[in-house]
Amino acid sequence: MSSRELESVAELGPALLRYFSAAGPREVAADLTQECLVRLLDKLQAGAFDPARGHLRMYAYGIARRVRLEAAKRHFRSGNETLGESDWESLPDPQPGAEARLAEHERSRALRRALARLPDPEGEILRLHLDRELGLTEIAGILELNLNTVKSHIYRAKARLREALVGENAKENPL
Repeated sequence: MSSRELESVAELGPALLRYFSAAGPREVAADLTQECLVRLLDKLQAGAFDPARGHLRMYAYGIARRVRLEAAKRHFRSGNETLGESDWESLPDPQPGAEARLAEHERSRALRRALARLPDPEGEILRLHLDRELGLTEIAGILELNLNTVKSHIYRAKARLREALVGENAKENPL
């Protein structure tokens, strides 16, 4: 592991602490931040991080999401002892009811259908942005487009998705 990677990890600490602090007690946030940083360092030492696939910051926030979800699962299984004194209300319920799962599945299917119908280059750019988690500058470089052109395509793609999803919702739930 290079000294630059170690510096980058050290710089991520305060940002991750803010991420965890936004949802719960500071002492719990500090523990979760430490857990996240330890996992990040382990992944870096094992060579699991590939800079070609994205930035270290994105990778760290992916680990932070997993740490937070695992904390939520522990919290809901064993009560408040794993998260500290107060109830951490903003943590998602890791096991929603069947009705909620079905509704989420239907929304996900509708979004996938709408994404598949997007014309290129809008659809291609949005898929690169969402599926590959590429930044707009990276997409512009890959497709050899101007950054503002990529931004315009993203804006139009999101507008088309909104229209498609609102239209689909209106068909399923007529007044």
